[in-house]
Amino acid sequence: LHRVDRRQRQMCIRDRNLRVESCSFEGNRAGSAGEAAGEVGGQGGSGGAVAIIFGPARIEDSTFIENRAGGGGDGAETGGPGGSGGAVFANGFSEFVLVRSRFEDNETGAGGAGGVESGAGGAGGAVYVRGSDAEVWVGSCVFHENRTGDLGQVGSDGGALAVIAVTRDGPLGATRVVNSTFSNNSAHAGGAVFVRNRGLAALELVGNAFGGNTATVSGGALFYEALEPTGGVSALLGNSVLWGNAGTTFAELQAVSGGVDGRQSLLQVVSTSIQGGCLPGGALECGANTDPVDPEFMDVAGGDLRPLGGALIDLGDGELLPPDVPDLDDDGDVDERIPFDLDGGPRVVGVSVDLGPYEG
Repeated sequence: LHRVDRRQRQMCIRDRNLRVESCSFEGNRAGSAGEAAGEVGGQGGSGGAVAIIFGPARIEDSTFIENRAGGGGDGAETGGPGGSGGAVFANGFSEFVLVRSRFEDNETGAGGAGGVESGAGGAGGAVYVRGSDAEVWVGSCVFHENRTGDLGQVGSDGGALAVIAVTRDGPLGATRVVNSTFSNNSAHAGGAVFVRNRGLAALELVGNAFGGNTATVSGGALFYEALEPTGGVSALLGNSVLWGNAGTTFAELQAVSGGVDGRQSLLQVVSTSIQGGCLPGGALECGANTDPVDPEFMDVAGGDLRPLGGALIDLGDGELLPPDVPDLDDDGDVDERIPFDLDGGPRVVGVSVDLGPYEG
């Protein structure tokens, strides 16, 4: 296991392949912006541990603990924005794969002070990813106690993960977040996950568990914003469980429309348990099998979202399992459905797949 700590420089990759495997990044910092001589403060550095700009990247079997993006600089009129991606910042139109990794106690940068207006906070307390015209895959990961730098600032969204789904040229690469847990993360909007979807490719969140996350505004577990144009491409939340999260409004989930009605990719919820039930409206559609079922998480405070009982067994839809694009079992078959749950056991045991990332 290779350890990268605060004595070493932040890793920044431009225009070449990056593979990070079995590494530990702890206590790293991106630079903060100094006070600006002009009216607007500078932007804080993004990616407290790793910053990826326009380069294909694969990160696997790694840990990211207590990394920080940089704060925005003060400005005479407007403060500079805080840096995004407390641990990992991936910004570009190329393949990004993140699997079997743990993120704990990472934080984005706060916006700088301004005489008229403060800067926006950074997004993605642990990970910020934007793209892509190729596959974006976040799978079999644990996100615990990550946060954005200032919970009161607009833009300080996605306590664990911020996904900006943008494709330029057509329906090429899907964005998928699968088989992961999100516990005790916090942000302005989207206590665990914030998604802004302006893509032309599918966006799927399948087989995840959310518990104990907090948003100061809305979407304690997940905040989804649909923008135009999308061409009717689907956005999906399936085989998941959202329970015990908190927000001033919409404690579990909020989906809003940010463009002309009828042109956005609405978020379709199917085979998912949401505390309080699935409430259609805005950019949210509720499909089959969305009755609330208490998962009885084992230890939310400790980040263990395994279900204590058998309430979630066989409640999922096996047809929603995505293809094994990152080839988790190394058999060369990327068209088969994902083979493993978060514990590394078979993904389907019994009649059908369970809700959440674990099989009973």
